[in-house]
Amino acid sequence: MNENSHLPPSEDNLRALGRIGLVYCTWHQGYTTTGKLVQAVDRTSGSGGVLFACLSCRRDHHLTPVSGDAS
Repeated sequence: MNENSHLPPSEDNLRALGRIGLVYCTWHQGYTTTGKLVQAVDRTSGSGGVLFACLSCRRDHHLTPVSGDAS
């Protein structure tokens, strides 16, 4: 197994991954098809960014998607 398979993707690859339905779950540090945006970091206070969590991590860590969707 590739030891880099759990590293977050480069910013250049984020768009391509989103197009095929994959996002990087910040909590379990792997790719998922059930990921939802749970936090957006304001760019004015630093480098900014977004955090995604898969369904099981949202349940385990009581995270609510930004859209308000409870799934």
